[in-house]
Amino acid sequence: MPESNLLVIGAYRDVEINRQHPLTESLARLSRSASFHRLGLGGLESDAVGQYVRESGGENASSEMIDAIHAHTEGNPLFVSEVVQILRDQDGLESAAGAATPLALGLPQGVIEAIGQRLNRLSEPCVDALTVAAVIGRQFDFNLLKYISQDISEFQLLESMDKA
Repeated sequence: MPESNLLVIGAYRDVEINRQHPLTESLARLSRSASFHRLGLGGLESDAVGQYVRESGGENASSEMIDAIHAHTEGNPLFVSEVVQILRDQDGLESAAGAATPLALGLPQGVIEAIGQRLNRLSEPCVDALTVAAVIGRQFDFNLLKYISQDISEFQLLESMDKA
C-alpha cells in the first residue's frame, strides 16, 4: 500500500533460491509493486578489504598483500575474514616477502565447510559436473565440459549447471 509508512527489509542468498523455493512466489509478487526495491550485494571492493585488513591487525599490511587478499577472495566477506584470520595467526599480514600469502594458504577450513554444505544439497551428477568444471578452470566453454563429461547426458549437464 503506497499510503502506508512501513519499511520491510529482508535478506536472502539468491544462490539458494530456485523455482520451488517458497520465497520465489513472494518475490515475484513483490516485484510487481512500484514501491519494491531489490538491492543485490556483491563482494567487497579492494578499498573495503584494505580497511578490514587494517582494522583486523594489519595496520602496516602492504598494498600488494591487500590486493592479493582481494584477488584471492574476490571480496567475499566470509573468505576475506577467514584468510585474514589465518594470516594474522601466522603473523603473515605484515611480514616481509616470503611470508605466507593468501594464495599459498589455499582455502580456509571455514570456507571449505561452507562449500561442502552447499555441495551436500546438490545431486551426485551435479557435483560430478562441478568437479569437472573446477578442473577446467574459472571460465570454460560448455562444449568442452560436455566433451569431458561423456558419462553425463547433455540434458543432465545443463540441468546440473542450472542448479549449481
